[in-house]
Amino acid sequence: MKNLLKTILELQDAVIISSVGVKNELLKMLSRTRTMVRVTYKSFEDVINDVIGSYNVQARIELAREEGITPEFAEIKLCNSLLVSESYQNAKIYDLLKIKGHYRKYLYLNPFALNLYRNRTVLVINDYGLNELFNRALRILKAETTVIFHCLKGNQQTAITLKQYLDYKTEVRMLLKEVGNLLEAGISPENIKIQEPTSEYIPYLREVFALSGIDLEFGTTPRLFEYELIQEFLAVLRENPNEDLSSGFQKAMVAVSREATNPLLSDLYAVLNPYLLTSYKVRDIYHDLVLALKTTPAHSQTYANAIRVRNLLDEVIDEADHVFVLGFSQDLFPKTRLDDDYLLDKEKEFLGISTSKILNKQLRLQARNFLIGIKNLHLSCAEQIGRSRLPISGLLRDLEPCSIDIKKIQDDYRISYSYDLDLLQLGKYLDLYRKYDQKSPELFLLAASYPEIPYRTFRHDFSGVAEELLNQKLANKYSYTALDTYYRCGFRYYLERILRIKRPSNEEALFIGNLFHYLLEGLLAEPVENIRSFLENRTIVYLQENNKIPTAKERFFIDKYFKVLELFYLQLQEETENSDFLLSGREEKLRIEIDDALLEGKVDKILTWEGIDATYAVVIDYKSGSADFDLNRVIHGLNMQIMVYFYLLNKTSPKPLRFAGGYLQPLLPNSVFNADSKLSYREQFRKYFRRVGYSNADQQVLRKIDRHFDENSFLSGIRLTKSGDFYADTKKHLLTDEEYEALLKLTEAKIREAISAIRGGVFPINPKRLGYLDSCDYCPYRDLCYRNEEDYLKLREYKEFEFLKESI
Repeated sequence: MKNLLKTILELQDAVIISSVGVKNELLKMLSRTRTMVRVTYKSFEDVINDVIGSYNVQARIELAREEGITPEFAEIKLCNSLLVSESYQNAKIYDLLKIKGHYRKYLYLNPFALNLYRNRTVLVINDYGLNELFNRALRILKAETTVIFHCLKGNQQTAITLKQYLDYKTEVRMLLKEVGNLLEAGISPENIKIQEPTSEYIPYLREVFALSGIDLEFGTTPRLFEYELIQEFLAVLRENPNEDLSSGFQKAMVAVSREATNPLLSDLYAVLNPYLLTSYKVRDIYHDLVLALKTTPAHSQTYANAIRVRNLLDEVIDEADHVFVLGFSQDLFPKTRLDDDYLLDKEKEFLGISTSKILNKQLRLQARNFLIGIKNLHLSCAEQIGRSRLPISGLLRDLEPCSIDIKKIQDDYRISYSYDLDLLQLGKYLDLYRKYDQKSPELFLLAASYPEIPYRTFRHDFSGVAEELLNQKLANKYSYTALDTYYRCGFRYYLERILRIKRPSNEEALFIGNLFHYLLEGLLAEPVENIRSFLENRTIVYLQENNKIPTAKERFFIDKYFKVLELFYLQLQEETENSDFLLSGREEKLRIEIDDALLEGKVDKILTWEGIDATYAVVIDYKSGSADFDLNRVIHGLNMQIMVYFYLLNKTSPKPLRFAGGYLQPLLPNSVFNADSKLSYREQFRKYFRRVGYSNADQQVLRKIDRHFDENSFLSGIRLTKSGDFYADTKKHLLTDEEYEALLKLTEAKIREAISAIRGGVFPINPKRLGYLDSCDYCPYRDLCYRNEEDYLKLREYKEFEFLKESI
């Protein structure tokens, strides 16, 4: 650094191009020496933007739309278009040249930027020619002014020790001990640095140091897309695809306004601002915005007394620094560049661009200069990483004339900085002993040191959640789905709603379900003459809005379900013609406040009929697949959907409503029907589409719901004897006014009970068994809870609302 400072002082009014790390160290040195110097600092990216230019977001959006490609691929094409020239052409390069010409209007290049560099010496620090756009910018600068290069090198070492371990986990544990020894010797954490290893090392590196209570600060900052706050923002955008950007962004911001002081929001604003300069709709930019959020680092903080893990190749290493380089294995350090760029090596050669062979040579030179210039270098490698055995890095030969001393090291358990890590290792050795009768000195040493290890004991009970975490994660609103999840298993609610763990679901089924719910919503909005044509056109709109290209399998099911939906539409028309109940609400969003929380729900269809002395209501929810439910299970907090909707409806209605019927109506069958020779194809579907649920026990009200309920009813399970009475098995589908009122009160009590328990942090592992119900069936979290048979709550199955007898 002293030689660099001398060079800068000799130059007059220079432009210095370097990494941020080098710039910061240079500023520190100038501050310590109280030296004033007139210079302009530029990063490598700054120079590219000044000299080559950069495309705005509109270029990427337009290219992706025009060619029907992803924003990621559009970005690759745009970047490569800045590298090509007409000196050599093939189909790919011709395509890039067309893009370069057509999208030049979206390229931002300050016409006066070059004036900053003219007649001034440009000093480039530590450039190894690894960025081709910067290489091109340098060629332009060399034609305009004087460019000189400076390579930072420490005092060349004469001897380097390479420690070789059996596997990478031993390498990481020994790193911990070396770091612990340095800290114990009084070395400042600021002077202990770890070269960021490859991804294979990272999880275990984090685990080992966390168990030891030593904080690591990683240089790789999480991207904005990874944060829950940003996911909530995107969820609102997905719900408003047709909004213009200003109003769409504003709605989404309202959803995250509770965290107004979160620094992530300022990062988000910076990403959103370029889009606001365009006139697109939300649907036009959504996927491009996702890409921008995935590539934009979040606001990061620097912590004192944390050991830094980062790419040190571009940073200045002080003589007092202890630098650890793990994974000194072939292809891992330095990382080998492959011929897998969009422009292949044979194309790069013709265009005068550095090939992967040249880049690998430069990477080796950069790594060599880095290693031999470190006074306190701790170099290590592992013979086995995962399932792969890797030789020592070929860079070892380039370190000559340094003498290389390779030492094979074994784990040393006599020195330890982590009680928890020792117990973990002892458990593994005990496993080997118990299963395979393997003994080792490490086993005896650890067993003698920790004789009270709780080996082969495990408690998977939910032991509680920190109040701060609970208050931070608790939502102030609840839905039927949330309540149902809690009553099925409290721990599943905790995983999904508090920890926000999301497991992949059946995306194919979810897409089909959402599509046909969207199609049905359109069918019900207004009369339709040509149903098939309407469905096809609305499907095209849905696919465009969601940027979805269905697979061949999905297209097959879409065509099949078109026919089902046509039949369902005819069924709905028949139901309307044969009922005195009129449509009161569709996709109705209901919300009330209960115990300082919000309870909300969206009802697919609400029908009402004005009787002589009261207004009666019917609630219907459409279901793909099974529509069975049993209100006898409300006592256990299960199957409460219809009752929750009636509870919301009664609380929000301006006038009292009496119960007429609550139904789930099957929409899309998820399996093939068994052939019924007694019924036609149309009749079988009519039978499938019948509403499943509960009706008012009063025949006069039933007659208003379905005038022909006693003949060929569209209500499942409703039958009359010849004498006009209900069959015995029909009564299980009927509710008296008294039973309905009692169920409504019970539903309110179960809602309050769940909200209170959730707020109290009560999330036991308590899956339910009731008849054919098993809460653990299809649960994606069974690998997390380790539930056993004793955890099950075997619920009593009630019939005919026995539990209401005392309250009625």
